[in-house]
Amino acid sequence: MTSLLPIRRSQRRESLLPSSSFEPLRTMWELMQSFDPLGEIEVGGMRGGELMFQPAFDLKETAEGYHLRADLPGVKASDIDVSVTGNRLTISGRRESEERREGETWHALERNYGTFMRTVTLPEGANVDDVKASMLDGVLELTIPKRPDVQPRKVQISTTQKQPDQIGTNKDKEKRGNGGEQRR
Repeated sequence: MTSLLPIRRSQRRESLLPSSSFEPLRTMWELMQSFDPLGEIEVGGMRGGELMFQPAFDLKETAEGYHLRADLPGVKASDIDVSVTGNRLTISGRRESEERREGETWHALERNYGTFMRTVTLPEGANVDDVKASMLDGVLELTIPKRPDVQPRKVQISTTQKQPDQIGTNKDKEKRGNGGEQRR
């Protein structure tokens, strides 16, 4: 039986090209790392050379407001922070890595852990003073209502009926012909 090889997503893959060849992407990555002393540049889901946790977000608009859902499996509600500054909504948090014990052999390590942060700029009509948040089964749900002055409202259409004295005027008689009879 063939044993599984340990897999770590954070390991760099060695280039298949000889080391003397010019590799523009690798050169650019190394330059970016050298200009980022705190290791905060995020490129393609990587921070400091390791994959980071990037939860999936959905945002939809309805007549009443905006609804945001985020898949946060394994994240406790106490590890999530939702804040509003002006019209910017920020969701941040952390998913803790699984504890590794001595003597355990990991054959695959593919799930991402660490901190995440996502900022959404809300439209002017969003009522940022009334944001509601709930979490159920690893899904964070935010509801941001629209201000009443930007919600759609029904406009009443008034109808006017002809007054009895306007019925049978000369214009109506001319359309029908002499004596009020209709032409055939």
